[in-house]
Amino acid sequence: MSNSKEHSVILVADDQAFIRSLLVSMLRDLDYKALEASDGRHAMQQLARRPLAAILDHRMANLTGLEILQAVRCGQTAVPRDLPILLLTGHADEHIVKIAGELAVSALLTKPISKAQLRARLDIATRQTTELKPPQSYAAVDVIRAENSSAPRNTSNAWILKNTIFPREAPFVPAAESVRSAGSGTYHGDKMHYRRIRPGMIVSKDIYSGGHRLLLSAGTALTKDTVKRLIGICEENPDMSYLNVVPAEKARFYTS
Repeated sequence: MSNSKEHSVILVADDQAFIRSLLVSMLRDLDYKALEASDGRHAMQQLARRPLAAILDHRMANLTGLEILQAVRCGQTAVPRDLPILLLTGHADEHIVKIAGELAVSALLTKPISKAQLRARLDIATRQTTELKPPQSYAAVDVIRAENSSAPRNTSNAWILKNTIFPREAPFVPAAESVRSAGSGTYHGDKMHYRRIRPGMIVSKDIYSGGHRLLLSAGTALTKDTVKRLIGICEENPDMSYLNVVPAEKARFYTS
């Protein structure tokens, strides 16, 4: 399947709005257009718009990424059976990886994904030719068993809203200590109110979701779009008043 600017729409399906927005922002920076889906059923509907490729979260409400991948390979959707599909996972689950391989997944993406990794995976997925087996071969793959063998998931709307993204606790670093540490090269950032966070700052402690899924890793530089999304999430989650970041003017002292 070839990539072309006339057909550069990528479907992004993830039931966590924050992850979805980060992927959409990266895709736009890579000159792709993004088509969003908030859960598995919505993703199936969006396939009717015939995207160039699809990025599917492994764990979504209603239909999982594996179930959609299986439907595509079996010819049960509006897109060609060889549609490039990238499966997004938050952990290394060997059984899920094995089942995805049996369903001819085009690439695997592990959260948190960088822009460079996304570009590389998309370039490969949209340029390679997928040799497919007969539909019945994919229909025989036990996707439900694969899902049941992985860790339990919680996909209720209330849970997603409350647990979209939470920071791992980190000790507060007083200003005086920051100055002393800077001279020794051991500065690790400050705990700062979300309203003071600005583009150019660096995440100094990994940020996890309530389900212990890594969303932003330490060392990630915050962009304008990421800051906007973070502020929106923090406003809806009282427990997220403070995040661990490195101010831009102290970045040269930062030690990850």
